[in-house]
Amino acid sequence: MIKTLQKKFIITAMTAITVLLVILLGAINIINIVSVSGETAQTIRVISENEGDFGKLKPPTQDRKPEP
Repeated sequence: MIKTLQKKFIITAMTAITVLLVILLGAINIINIVSVSGETAQTIRVISENEGDFGKLKPPTQDRKPEP
């Protein structure tokens, strides 16, 4: 009886840890995807504003604040 309970406890604990890790890694990946897509959109916007030249940046205007 004790062996069965011990086995059930170990299986339950391992399942809980696995679920927790999957949720944590999923959240980290979602945050990473959102961050990278924002940076990509910003880079594309800068390239299009500079007519394809990434080397020279236009000075900031009122609607576009300087990048940190």
